Amino acid sequence: MGYNLQPRNKKLDVFQVGAFSWSWMLEAGVGLVIGTGPAMKMGKYSFIADSKGHDPRKNDGFRVTAEQAKAMSLVAFGLARVNRSINSEWDNLSSKEKEQIEADLSAIPRAENWYKSAIREDFIETAEAFAAWAKDSGGFCIL
Repeated sequence: MGYNLQPRNKKLDVFQVGAFSWSWMLEAGVGLVIGTGPAMKMGKYSFIADSKGHDPRKNDGFRVTAEQAKAMSLVAFGLARVNRSINSEWDNLSSKEKEQIEADLSAIPRAENWYKSAIREDFIETAEAFAAWAKDSGGFCIL
């Protein structure tokens, strides 16, 4: 299931985003702008419904204002930049360092809290494209 983000600015096309990359962006900080983020339990999320009860993680017509869209754009640009840096850091590690990290992750409880995993390049590209689009969207509706 993907998402179609319908802009208020009619000069822009609908932005189509996959369910996994949209969820990743929302959980990684972009969603905080519109009141959604991780909940207490793993795999769950919390959200503040819009005035019509719509959920930003469902294709039910949640509306994002122009101001929120611009703020989401800034966060998405930062998210892409930071994750590109993490991926670059991983790429520059020696094979011995990578092996040690992978060993830590499999042997030490909660070692995932010690390391930030590399993110798929297509997720980063989606965050960059969304950031550029959202800045000029005039706000949008999540369908």
